[in-house]
Amino acid sequence: MTEKVKVTQEQADKLKDVLADPEFTHQELLNDQHSEPWATSHKCLNELDVWTLARTIYEVEPQFKVGDWIVITDGNSSIGEIHRISKIGDRSVLLFDHSYSCSWRVSQIRHATSEEIKAGKERRLWNSIGREVGEFRDGDYGEHISKKSSSESREYLEDWYKRGKLKGFYPVESFISFEGEDES
Repeated sequence: MTEKVKVTQEQADKLKDVLADPEFTHQELLNDQHSEPWATSHKCLNELDVWTLARTIYEVEPQFKVGDWIVITDGNSSIGEIHRISKIGDRSVLLFDHSYSCSWRVSQIRHATSEEIKAGKERRLWNSIGREVGEFRDGDYGEHISKKSSSESREYLEDWYKRGKLKGFYPVESFISFEGEDES
């Protein structure tokens, strides 16, 4: 087992400053340490050899597998979207979601929290019937969680949904009407 790296408080503070700078990567930190001594403001870091410095800045890359729910953290308009991994590539994960197909680098995604997974699944359910999350329409029929009440009132359904009291509902689009059919 590797022993913990011990640095002075001054060194810890300077490392924190350097690593918080978005213009400065870990690789640049190690290269600079190896090639030339630090200038005045970070001079205390010159006392650390490259190996010691490297052990203070490592980051564990998360492991992903097929079926994991992820959140996109970088990538234009897709930021915040929740998807399920369909395939793992050499340096990327592939997402296939109904009509959606894309690949993302591991640095552009993170594992989704249980709350995000629940919200993502719910969004998918609503999308599958062509609606926004929480969008009820006249003619929908819902059942209260207590099983003692049901309603066709859109206002009731919206209220029960917001309060977490709606067990489920039948969208008006799923109703099959035989009225007005010709008997030909």
